[in-house]
Order: sequence, then structure tokens, then C-alpha cells
Amino acid sequence: MTPREFILYYEQYFKRVKMEKTIGDRRAARICSIIANVNRDKKKKPTPFSEEDFMPQEKKKKKKVMTNDEIANVCNAICIAYGGEVK
Repeated sequence: MTPREFILYYEQYFKRVKMEKTIGDRRAARICSIIANVNRDKKKKPTPFSEEDFMPQEKKKKKKVMTNDEIANVCNAICIAYGGEVK
């Protein structure tokens, strides 16, 4: 297996794992919504629960843009960590 083939295999494998996790989460959310709708008080909550009410939310992190000074500091720290000298 060439390195390129391995990378493609690796990417496809983790796409499949993520998809299977999402399918399992959807299945559990559907069961939870059914149970919640059967036991809900229609006077207090007239709208039924949906699957999305029980889906875990992925937190989206904002990507921080590094300044040139921050990049230089990181590079210097890596250089020092590997035994180099910063001049």
C-alpha cells in the first residue's frame, strides 16, 4: 500500500466512523423524542419534541488567526525544544 493509498483509506475510514456515530445518535434521539412525546403534557407543551431536541450539539470553535509575533514565538519554542538556539 502506497502512502497516498493509506491516506485515502484513513480518510474514508474516519468518514465512515463519523457517519455511523451520527446514525446512532439520530436513532437514540428518535427514541428519546418518542418517549418524551408520549409522556408530555399537551397543555403545557403543545408542540411535540423533535429529534433535534435530543441531538448532541458539536461546539464549533472559532479559528484564531495568529499574528507574526505569535508565529515567531511558537517557532522559537519549537527550535529550543529540539535543542536549537534562537538568535
